Amino acid sequence: MSTNETIDKSAGLILLMLLIIAQGCTNPWSPFMASGSGQDDPLFPDHPDKVLFNLTLSYRLLDIELYLSCLDSENFIFYFDPQDEGISTYLNNLGIYNYQWEYQEEKNSTEAIFESMKEIGEVVVPVFFGSEIYYVDSNYAILVRDYSFDPPVIHGELVRGRAIFYMTKYEQIWKITEWRDMVE
Repeated sequence: MSTNETIDKSAGLILLMLLIIAQGCTNPWSPFMASGSGQDDPLFPDHPDKVLFNLTLSYRLLDIELYLSCLDSENFIFYFDPQDEGISTYLNNLGIYNYQWEYQEEKNSTEAIFESMKEIGEVVVPVFFGSEIYYVDSNYAILVRDYSFDPPVIHGELVRGRAIFYMTKYEQIWKITEWRDMVE
């Protein structure tokens, strides 16, 4: 295997991890999130934590529609961590030079990730911990969560980081408008 093929495969795994992270979610087994709901039932997104629960659930169920329902389709932006090894090469190969993409790229990449997980018969779920919530006002929130994966995305390596979610409330429903990924 050539060095470029190794870099491309590493960048692909890193992107998979980032996208899973980007789909940032709270711990689905949290007592707060589980109360009044079955383990596989989405929650009405009337609180930012419930949006993150639904994101995690979308990964467990490989449900792209549930995943997309958590994002603001008009204003969504995902920011990659420029310090993440290999991500620059991967993004540059896609014609992306500013370490960010919008809703359509997120949709396409998440659909590909879900299809890939279906093909290999393994589901990787982000596990978010910590409960820092910073409300700016009643219609805007910033949530910061540390994360890892279950099972680990790269076998034998614990991947951890921090995701920052910016959410906006539209009537009674919260949507993610932006998230930033910081890989440890």
